[in-house]
Amino acid sequence: MLPVLARSAPRRPPLPADAGILPTDVTGLTGWWKADAGTYQDAGSTPATADGHGVAWWADQSGNSRTLRGSTTPTLKTGANGINGLPVIRFDGIDDSLTSNLAGWTLTNIITNTEFCCFMVVKAATPGTNAAASYDNDGIVVETSQSWGLHLKSTGPTFIGYNWDGSDDHADRTFTAGTVYALRWRHTGGNVSLLRSGTTEASAASGNTLTLTGSVRLGISGVANYFDGDVAEIFIYNAQPSAGQLTGLAEYITSRYGITW
Repeated sequence: MLPVLARSAPRRPPLPADAGILPTDVTGLTGWWKADAGTYQDAGSTPATADGHGVAWWADQSGNSRTLRGSTTPTLKTGANGINGLPVIRFDGIDDSLTSNLAGWTLTNIITNTEFCCFMVVKAATPGTNAAASYDNDGIVVETSQSWGLHLKSTGPTFIGYNWDGSDDHADRTFTAGTVYALRWRHTGGNVSLLRSGTTEASAASGNTLTLTGSVRLGISGVANYFDGDVAEIFIYNAQPSAGQLTGLAEYITSRYGITW
């Protein structure tokens, strides 16, 4: 009689090699700001750790020392006021902003005129403004001459991933005020694209970013188009991650914030 061989359980396919990666694991990282690290009430000496602390200094976690600083400062929100138990930086929509200008760096330090890839986790408290030009609407992160920016517009309401190549090029995705979203905004291959969690990626043709010499501002566009809402994390590359790395970075955000892409 032949022996009966035990059947082994079916083998699970291995996880992708890039699953669970950190932003620093991908080449080309030029800036990384997250609300649970590097927040200070002053010029880098007094940590902002408690709910309601003002954030005058947001230290870069990429290793490039690109701090964002401000004088009319947003506030740290923690616990139930954060996202998935992690803190956020809250902008009041009135006069809160942070800028690279006080730290001496500009847009050219974090993107090229043909390539960038930016991930962020945000929650807009209000729908934003309704200007005809994309760059005249409330800004989440914007270059001062408005050649580049992530804006929000009340029509829709809509997130606008914007790139100026001499014309108003943008990729848009609708949102609901008060809902947390992950965004992936990028420029590559002559297109600007925006992916919002829960949707497919929108794209539009766009050439070289016209101006890279302006400072980068968080929470404002133009003179007074202020963002009203929360920013939990932003990281940006001056080159495109691979398809596997994009998946791994999305999984990193999901693991931290519980967001389904």
